[in-house]
Amino acid sequence: MATIKSAHFETNKVITEFLALLPEKMKLENLTVEGTDVTFIGKLLTEQELQTLINSFNTSRKITALDITELSKDTSKDPYLKLTATAVINKGEFK
Repeated sequence: MATIKSAHFETNKVITEFLALLPEKMKLENLTVEGTDVTFIGKLLTEQELQTLINSFNTSRKITALDITELSKDTSKDPYLKLTATAVINKGEFK
């Protein structure tokens, strides 16, 4: 039982840290945490928010290596930039 509580507690820390890295107005559509990988899909309103996202992950020691695997914008349907990305959790930093 202690192992389950410990694992759950660590996941909460990771999610809290992850959410702190996102720009305030970002719309998070999907989030998956598996092992040391975080995969997410979200929407940003401006290119400046995209730069803020990149800068946040570049300065983080806990969740790093942001890799934007898809970035698109279809202004006829939606004013947002849609992105799919992955990042790496540095478990040693969550102590």
